[in-house]
Amino acid sequence: MTGVPTLRENWYRLDVLPGFDLDQSGIIEWRIEGHGIEVGQATRIRDRLRDAEGNLRDMLSGGDYHNPGRGFRDLHKAMFEAYQHETQITLVVLETCNKAVLAVRRRYWLESRRAEERAAGPKVLNSR
Repeated sequence: MTGVPTLRENWYRLDVLPGFDLDQSGIIEWRIEGHGIEVGQATRIRDRLRDAEGNLRDMLSGGDYHNPGRGFRDLHKAMFEAYQHETQITLVVLETCNKAVLAVRRRYWLESRRAEERAAGPKVLNSR
């Protein structure tokens, strides 16, 4: 494919337990050094990682966000800047859970991280 940038090897670190299956559903957290964190959910964690890679490639090539009318989110902008400056980007799998409770578990983790932010913890990049 012409014009599609190849991401450098090890552009992010994956923080999971040994033997973890990326095809599971669960709650994830992007930790971007110098920028903050974003809590997300995934029905298949491998797909969420692939989406992040695609968004980063789009930004590197000057492309547009895949959702017309909306720009890249704060997470994508932070990831792009960290990638360019070669600062640490980590994908943490917080927990695996049944797809039926993903939204509830994401809210739990998001509120937990927002409480940490209020207590001088890392900035939460999720939209308010």
